[in-house]
Amino acid sequence: MGARLYTIMGVEANSRQFFPFATSEAEKRIHAGIFNIQNGMADCSSLQGTGLGYRMAEMQQ
Repeated sequence: MGARLYTIMGVEANSRQFFPFATSEAEKRIHAGIFNIQNGMADCSSLQGTGLGYRMAEMQQ
C-alpha cells in the first residue's frame, strides 16, 4: 500500500512476526520481494496493475 499511495513514505511491516502463516503460497510466489526483506527494505516492484496492484487474478489460478 505504501508503494502506491505516495502520501505515505513508509509502511511498518512487522505483522509477519505476529502472524507468520497468514499469507498464502501464491502470495509468496507472486510477491516474493515483499516477503524477503533485504537491508530493512521490501521490494514492491511486483505490485502492478489496477488498484493497489495486488494481482488477485493470478493468485486465484
